[in-house]
Amino acid sequence: MFSFAQLSSAQLSSAQLSSAQLSSAQLSSAQLSSAVKIKN
Repeated sequence: MFSFAQLSSAQLSSAQLSSAQLSSAQLSSAQLSSAVKIKN
């Protein structure tokens, strides 16, 4: 049971990592679109 808790904790932190990657990807896509708007 204890090792299972460690596994879920690791899964949680990797899920947090991918969520952070998603939000940073959204940020860069927002920066790209604003740069395109400035150019136009």
